[in-house]
Amino acid sequence: MRAAVLIVLSVTLVACAGLKPAAPGAGASAPAAKSAAEPSVDPQWRQAYEHALGLMLANKFPEAEGELTALAERHPQLAGPYANLGILYFRAGRSADAVKVLEHAIALNPRPVYYNELGMVHRTEGRFDAAEQAYRRALELDPDYAYAHLNLGILYDLYLQQPDRALPHYERYRALAPGESGTVEKWIADLKRRTSQAADKKKGERNG
Repeated sequence: MRAAVLIVLSVTLVACAGLKPAAPGAGASAPAAKSAAEPSVDPQWRQAYEHALGLMLANKFPEAEGELTALAERHPQLAGPYANLGILYFRAGRSADAVKVLEHAIALNPRPVYYNELGMVHRTEGRFDAAEQAYRRALELDPDYAYAHLNLGILYDLYLQQPDRALPHYERYRALAPGESGTVEKWIADLKRRTSQAADKKKGERNG
């Protein structure tokens, strides 16, 4: 029962993180120092882009997809529309399409939030090695990107059964996002309890 509850909570948290539109310089992440800057855009394009993001936040996904697709076609050099299309495709269960547009966004502008979204798609499809690589790449670009720490911790904890590797990422997420870490606080306590019990068991086996 405990494991089932943990899985449900993790999916809820990750889904909330993933559905934040990947707006340049705002929202789910700040621009990383090593990331290329988005090319300058005219105010009319930015207004249209922000309108599409507003549709996403209002759960008007078909309308948002249409506007983002049009923006990507008119301005193929900009990564933002492709990244947010990836989020929409992922939500719709179109994982192959999500990977394609997210990788295209990364090729245009390698930002941590794009790698984080790509990692979630890979994890959902059971490609755990690829998910780990994507999350780690996000942290190479921005070591303080909280959601990559959270998702890497979840990957190690629930999917790879490596609690000792999950714990430092949960703790780092807690430090970076204290206002959002209530559930993760419980996970940290649970991991510490489990790792302590495992250590005591091994010690008892050696002494026995």
